[in-house]
Amino acid sequence: MARGRLLGRLALGATAGVGGMAALASQDEGVRRSLTFWSRALPIYAHYRWLQYVELPLRGVDLASAESERRYNELHERYAPRVEKLALELRGFYVKGAQIVSMREDILPEAHLRWCKRMQAEVPTPFAPDESRRVVEEALGGAEAFARTFLHWDDEPLGAASIGVVHRARLARDGREVAVKVMMPGIERKFRSDIGTVKRFCQLAMPQHVSALDEVEAQFFSEFDYVLEARNMARVHANLMPTRWARRVAVPAPLLDLCSHHVLVMELLPGEKLDVGLRSQWKRVAARRGISLAELEAAERAKPARPLGEGAWVHALALALVRAADVCANLGRLAYNWSAGLALGRLPYSWSELPAPLSSILRLLCEVHAHELFENGVLNGDPHAGNVLLMPDGRLGLIDYGQVKELPLDFRVRYAKLIVALADGRNAEAVRIATDEMGLRTRRNDPEVLWRVLAMQHDRDTDDVTMGLNLQLFMEWAEAQDPMEYTPPDLVLPGRVTMMMRGFGNAFRLQLSVAKLWREQAVAFLRAQGEL
Repeated sequence: MARGRLLGRLALGATAGVGGMAALASQDEGVRRSLTFWSRALPIYAHYRWLQYVELPLRGVDLASAESERRYNELHERYAPRVEKLALELRGFYVKGAQIVSMREDILPEAHLRWCKRMQAEVPTPFAPDESRRVVEEALGGAEAFARTFLHWDDEPLGAASIGVVHRARLARDGREVAVKVMMPGIERKFRSDIGTVKRFCQLAMPQHVSALDEVEAQFFSEFDYVLEARNMARVHANLMPTRWARRVAVPAPLLDLCSHHVLVMELLPGEKLDVGLRSQWKRVAARRGISLAELEAAERAKPARPLGEGAWVHALALALVRAADVCANLGRLAYNWSAGLALGRLPYSWSELPAPLSSILRLLCEVHAHELFENGVLNGDPHAGNVLLMPDGRLGLIDYGQVKELPLDFRVRYAKLIVALADGRNAEAVRIATDEMGLRTRRNDPEVLWRVLAMQHDRDTDDVTMGLNLQLFMEWAEAQDPMEYTPPDLVLPGRVTMMMRGFGNAFRLQLSVAKLWREQAVAFLRAQGEL
């Protein structure tokens, strides 16, 4: 009887709890979004854990076996479309998170990686056709002010991202073409709720990432003030464009008088996004070979990775030979065009499509971000391929400054020392700098675990560091061996930049040591500070 009354009270309490949550969800969007996430994500997570801890062990299947991989791939193919649908339905931080993890090839299984990569360039706009215009009109002071500001406004967005959309427009005052970035109404509130939900999920599933998420959370909220982003852009523009880097990169200039909390107006840089341009090029290569893009990508992934710069002279020679062959092939047309062609009409010249110089692009991105970090102390922390343009004049356009952090001089000195130690293979010294000078702390301060984690986060992810494990398994190994207790906040963004650079390289089978690429600038900076 007592047991029955207890069960009755529990059932009544559960019913009331569910009813209360439902009522709260109907009034609070954050609660509703969190419930949507948990109701769909938790069963998927539980199925993966069931496979890992129950089904495979009961069948005597080794986790490293081909049968285990087959079963996991079945789950990946089953759940990837559902997770993609959930991310696109909720948008907010879930789309941003997909963009971040897709920067590396070794974090996600192929089925999940495919849709996450699409989020870098194919995010559908959540705006109605004229909604962006209304947001800008309100920011400028009304429809008349909008008409006085813009000669032309293109309602079709140039692109959409996790928190807003970008439109092309022409200024009335000088006829310049500009890009206008418009924030989605209410998106900041959604992000705050989403990050809290993701942190709670990580506490359950991936506790080793929680401390880094705290700094990511703090840094993300700088994205929700376009005046701050415009000022950051102006600082980076002023730091880079008067220097030698202006010959190789371009940073748009913001029009600060037209920027507001939800609207950012900037110089429009011509060009195609790096990821879109490379994908278009790969499609043409696949078509010439008579295979699909997926088949070409699979063949490239099967190739062993090569160090950045290896065979660069062979690549340069091959390009020179192709261009020389084109010149020879066009000599006859040249002679015709300047003789009979003057009267009969010119013949078009034929030029082979030259592949984008990936090694040079990646090296340039690494070098310019080293300059930002050491020389300027103002680091752009979101240099993924969707934020880089291939400009017609051969420069790279660097276009997004929502994730910018000012790093204090004393940190930059210590970080430069860390980079030099990692580049030189002085592992014990790298650990000493990180722990004694920077405050990094694990439970046992195991020197082997520490140097491997430092090398993976700030230098390279070669097998000698990761023991052949992918990134997720490596972090799980490190957490099991010696859990991380404190990561200095200033370490997070530089580490994120190095991992983005390596992720871009990994996508094209290029291995790089960021510490070695940054060493020269780190040494020059330390000398200038009197530290060497």
